[in-house]
Amino acid sequence: MNVLRAAKGMTTTPKLHLGIIPDGSRRWGRREGKGEFWDGVQSGAKVDEILSHLGDNCPDVDEVTIWAMSTENLGRTDRDRQKVYRIVEGLLIETENFADTKVRLNFVGSRFDELPSSLAEAMEAAAARTRDFDRLTLNVGLGYGGREEIVRAVDLVVRNRHSASGGQAVTSEEFERCLMVPRPLDLVVRTGGERRLSGFMLYQVEYAELFFTDTLWPDFATNELDACLEEYRRRDRRFGI
Repeated sequence: MNVLRAAKGMTTTPKLHLGIIPDGSRRWGRREGKGEFWDGVQSGAKVDEILSHLGDNCPDVDEVTIWAMSTENLGRTDRDRQKVYRIVEGLLIETENFADTKVRLNFVGSRFDELPSSLAEAMEAAAARTRDFDRLTLNVGLGYGGREEIVRAVDLVVRNRHSASGGQAVTSEEFERCLMVPRPLDLVVRTGGERRLSGFMLYQVEYAELFFTDTLWPDFATNELDACLEEYRRRDRRFGI
């Protein structure tokens, strides 16, 4: 299974969908003198901190998509991959406490078959445990790439139409139903100093407001996130009109 969904459908009144590209953790480890001994604990703790802050202080944010590992990252050393897997495992442990915060957990990616089987099974179980929570949806991209998502969606459209009569143009609604994360992004925050998307949610990002910060992910504080959200709320979003 390539997409684990905790629930079908979206909230009846869409609010704000936040995308996060948490870049700079390895550079943070080198800066702090940890080098190869950096274990990723700080990165995982930052996810917990951000989720808790959003749940307590940002009621207009009802969906977050965070990129834990790209398809390209799967080609990194086993040591680096294992660090990411441990971060995800820590997040799965936290799902035991999600009943209080009502965080619904989804995992999205096209390479789940390359993950350790025990991790994939734990991800599916966590999604099932949180499927009825409705305060905040957290999509975790693991082995995710924007191009692969689009190719996969096209393949699903073709498969769904295989037995149907031809001649009808594909609609955006039909295509979006086949995406791993159907909902458009409203804003994207990338930490770590890079000014690019690197394949993050290439379809959903069309009219998103983009925020780039030099702050490395483990140092990214909630007040900096609040500043991004405040700036976003001041922007006049015209969607090309």
